[in-house]
Amino acid sequence: MYPLKTDPKKQAKVCARHQRISKKHTTEIGRFIKGMKVESAKTYLNQVLKKKKAIPYTKYNTNLGHKRGMGPGRYPLLATKKMLELLNSAQKNAEYIGLDTKALIITNVWAAKGSSYQRPRRTRFSGQEIKSTNISLIVEEGKPHD
Repeated sequence: MYPLKTDPKKQAKVCARHQRISKKHTTEIGRFIKGMKVESAKTYLNQVLKKKKAIPYTKYNTNLGHKRGMGPGRYPLLATKKMLELLNSAQKNAEYIGLDTKALIITNVWAAKGSSYQRPRRTRFSGQEIKSTNISLIVEEGKPHD
């Protein structure tokens, strides 16, 4: 599930599979928080949940209105909640390994298409396709990327 080789003594990783959230929202959140400190990413994502700040969209921004102080952006609540859970889990994994949790930096975030299945329908025609997302996150000690 991890395309990069990781050093288990310096990096903590976490993975969530088959999550019922949008891959596009998760990709945009991951692109935004990559390179940030874990604590600052958590505070920003908490502000997104309160709709005080938005996540800037850079790739999936067709026909998307701008937000104050930035270009196109949204408030992806479900994906933000899941990303906060993953950040907390990665922080606990790093603490278990023995890393300094105050100096953790998000180095890699992946959001990939998960499995999908058909929800059956009672009458004619086909049902609804249910999609899922696989998310991976790696944090390590170090200086933040600028």
